[in-house]
Amino acid sequence: MSYIPAMANITIPNRPALAGALKQAMADQRAGRIENAEAGYRRVLGAEPGNANANHLLGLILTQTKRAKEAVPLLRRAAQAAPNSAQFIANLAEACRLAGRYKEEAVALQKALKLSPEEVQLLHRLCAALIKLGRYDDVIYVAGRALELDPASALAHNNQGVALQALERAAEAETAYLKALEHTPDYPQALSNLGVVLQSTGRKKEAEASYRRAIELKPDYTQALGNLAALAQELGRSEEAEEMYRQVIALSPDYAEAYNNLGNLLQDKGRLEEALVNYRRTVEIAPKHRLAYNNMALALQDQGKLAEAQAGLDRQVELAPDFAEAQSARLRCYNFAPKWSPAEVCQAHRAWAAARADQFRPEAETHANSRDPERQLRVGYISPDFRVHSVAYFLQAILAAHDKANFHIICYANAPQKDDMTAHLKELAGDWRESFNKKDEDVAAMIEDDKIDILVDLAGHTGLNRMLTFARRPAPVQLTYLGYCCTTGLEAIDYRLTDWHSDPKGQEEFHAETLYRLDRNFLCYSAPDSAPEVGLLPAGDSGAITFGSFNTLAKVTPEVVALWSKVLNAVPDSRFFLKAKSLSDEATQKNYRALFESHGIAPERIEVSGRIKGKGDHLAAYGRVDIALDTFPYNGVTTSCEAMWMGVPVITLEGRSHAGRLCASILHALDLQSLIATDEDAFVAAAKTLAEDRAGLAKLRADLRPRMEKSDLRDGPGLTRAIEAAYRDMWRTWCAGDTGDSG
Repeated sequence: MSYIPAMANITIPNRPALAGALKQAMADQRAGRIENAEAGYRRVLGAEPGNANANHLLGLILTQTKRAKEAVPLLRRAAQAAPNSAQFIANLAEACRLAGRYKEEAVALQKALKLSPEEVQLLHRLCAALIKLGRYDDVIYVAGRALELDPASALAHNNQGVALQALERAAEAETAYLKALEHTPDYPQALSNLGVVLQSTGRKKEAEASYRRAIELKPDYTQALGNLAALAQELGRSEEAEEMYRQVIALSPDYAEAYNNLGNLLQDKGRLEEALVNYRRTVEIAPKHRLAYNNMALALQDQGKLAEAQAGLDRQVELAPDFAEAQSARLRCYNFAPKWSPAEVCQAHRAWAAARADQFRPEAETHANSRDPERQLRVGYISPDFRVHSVAYFLQAILAAHDKANFHIICYANAPQKDDMTAHLKELAGDWRESFNKKDEDVAAMIEDDKIDILVDLAGHTGLNRMLTFARRPAPVQLTYLGYCCTTGLEAIDYRLTDWHSDPKGQEEFHAETLYRLDRNFLCYSAPDSAPEVGLLPAGDSGAITFGSFNTLAKVTPEVVALWSKVLNAVPDSRFFLKAKSLSDEATQKNYRALFESHGIAPERIEVSGRIKGKGDHLAAYGRVDIALDTFPYNGVTTSCEAMWMGVPVITLEGRSHAGRLCASILHALDLQSLIATDEDAFVAAAKTLAEDRAGLAKLRADLRPRMEKSDLRDGPGLTRAIEAAYRDMWRTWCAGDTGDSG
């Protein structure tokens, strides 16, 4: 809301020539001759730089002609020369707002209010400035002052709601928005804001109705339309969401958030090049939009463009060094690229912890948990992936088999997505807590209040992790398991749960945590009920061997393609079936075909496939593959288990790090050491030998699922007992007097 009048009350200077020039400039301004007026005021200021009126009037012209940054120093001089003019000071505030100088705007408005304390409009404007500055407690106070002067002010109630919502006081925010609507039922902003609260509290139908009413009242209300698009996206109505995002952009071409959200939707659909276009447009409009930089890097990662992704994340960390999500995404990149040694990867994680996490670590042990080594233990699992996700598929057997008499389980769910798997896991847990969108310190306090004895991280540095919660050490014993292929870098995490094949002797130097190795494989694969039966060997029909990989393209680096191409060249007439969600993108398909072609592999030997909807159909696609080739230095885990469940053996190149030994550990559990290669030549030889033994390959295909059923990989109760024994051992160590700090 502008506070700028067309003209101000002006005192004419006594100097005749100067007075004449000022009067003429004012006359020009009244007549709309803005260029002449501007020139006139500048002549006055050339003779008398401190003239309050000329500074003020020229500042108004510059503000009104979208030159607010030039206007600010002029209006500042005018306000200094006339310190008792609320109007001068309020106009300075307006120029500061338009120039994006919100802190200075707030200061000016506070000065104006001292002169005009009952000017409600100034209070509203101050609220808007404080909201931009994130000073939400002050917003509540200032909006309260406005309500004292005007109890029926819907704007003041709405401002209070915005502040309360930002402070995560959802119930109070809802009340404030409802009060705003009580006074002004057709208030689009309050309706849209109410929709956000309703959506965040799970009342999605009510949220949608609120958004739609706001749009009905104000068809060009891009924020409400963007909110509705985000809700449609969350509800799986992606086509509708895409159409609405494009409507938002058409109405407001500089709405950065709409481009970013559209990019996210397109990326989820596998349309990566289109997603990148939208992310790049986002950062053009908002150069410091940290989420867009992060999302752009993830899209590049999904294309297998690790170097570009890493460069983008490096840039993001420079722009927003406190943005934890980008920090973790940057660390994840280290696991994919062959050029980084395990020692370098570990050092990068330790450096992150020293710079960003160790500051939150308490100086001394403060836990009041009873040091009874044999009592029931309260175990907390934290994950953003309690949904249809690889982590959930490996965790569900453990949750189901936990000895509830000796272990009380509490799950802390840290993601907005909920599905049938979420409901299933919720049934298996003892208690369930929602931690999404809560501050790290608040989640830590929740864990302490729950008196958790052993806190288990299931995410590491994957998206929406809680590394900075663990840094605060809310539980006496903390460990990381399952969700991340590397050290966390945090010495506040005491243990990393693994096995002897994934992390043999000597791996300690690559971890900040103490390695706690199980005497069995540390995974349990839960095959989905929709998995089809194992079919016959595809080569029996085609006559040619089909190699394949269903891994994410972040793992399929140029080095990996080069090794796979050696296999294809060693096995004449063989083919390769590459499937990944990102291959729904045509440009990404072309890139990978070109990579194979650069190694002499004809395009007709390469088949690519994007996303296949439905888990059953996804698994059925393994019916087209004879032999799976693993990635390095980051192996397939879920994909390796899926392949072998569907009768497809996996050839792996054993690496030095945990990430590069995961598939080897799985193959050891199946007693298939012949499929583990220690160098590239051995990898090619193993693939060639298996491909040439059609009878042996067919027999192995038929035997793999029964072999898995009999192995540790399907023994949920056995794995759970081993994990519980590990928890008990860790707990006894703490009870004996160790604070739990491994470093």
